[in-house]
Amino acid sequence: MKAIYQDIFPVVLEQDILYISRAYSTTAHLCASGCGFRVVLPLGKGGWTLIDKQGLTISPSVHVPKCNSHYWIRHGRIQWAQQLSADEIQAYGAADQLEYNEELRKKSLGDRVKAFLKRLIGRH
Repeated sequence: MKAIYQDIFPVVLEQDILYISRAYSTTAHLCASGCGFRVVLPLGKGGWTLIDKQGLTISPSVHVPKCNSHYWIRHGRIQWAQQLSADEIQAYGAADQLEYNEELRKKSLGDRVKAFLKRLIGRH
């Protein structure tokens, strides 16, 4: 997977490219399954970690419920993970939402607006 650093993501993403916005601490890519789903990952506390040394690594793993894809991006390559059951997906989703709500509560109004816009952009 190739990295492209730019503040604003293009409307149409290309497969096998991880777009990285330092300005918005966010990444975007097309789902590794080829389903065409746009995956937007917030970086930093409460989000994902990006390491760009010897190829891109994103942590934790990426799960796309639309096609039930579950994978890691490690050293610029996709590594498929085990499929999650419906109960696991629901449990992870609930835990993620609680953590997200707690982090959001701690942020200023400006930071909350930025977070809202990031989520809105990810719905395309």
